[in-house]
Amino acid sequence: MKSKGRRYFRIGLALAVSVIFLFYGISDESTGQIVIAAAIAFSVFIELIIHEMTTIELTQTELKVNVSKLSGTLNDKYKIPLSEIQSRHYEKKTHDKGMLWIYILWELYFPTNKSHLIIHKDNGRTLEIPLNVTDQEAKNLLSKLPERIPNK
Repeated sequence: MKSKGRRYFRIGLALAVSVIFLFYGISDESTGQIVIAAAIAFSVFIELIIHEMTTIELTQTELKVNVSKLSGTLNDKYKIPLSEIQSRHYEKKTHDKGMLWIYILWELYFPTNKSHLIIHKDNGRTLEIPLNVTDQEAKNLLSKLPERIPNK
């Protein structure tokens, strides 16, 4: 299972708008348009840097996780034996109206979708694995993972 890829259409659209603003800013000698072009190009650059790609492979005995960050320069690899998983759940981050109003433009172009697969292990450790998938894919994955909640 792989998390969703980059949004190439939105990135291309933002770059095209940035080039248009830059072209008209240079031809009209307008500093404002050049600043807008730079801001849009900077937002694309930031999206390319912060993008995370998670790949999960579930075998009979373990859960293999590979998280690629910073455009593939940093890789976190986990191997979690299924026998060590105590509980698991999927947490999808959504913004309330106030936060969405503040970050409306950023979320329109580059949704953060900071969703996590949270795994609690028998030894008391918790792993938060960034996972940007649909709700149905998350339910399918959770149904395949074991859950052993201890009695209190």
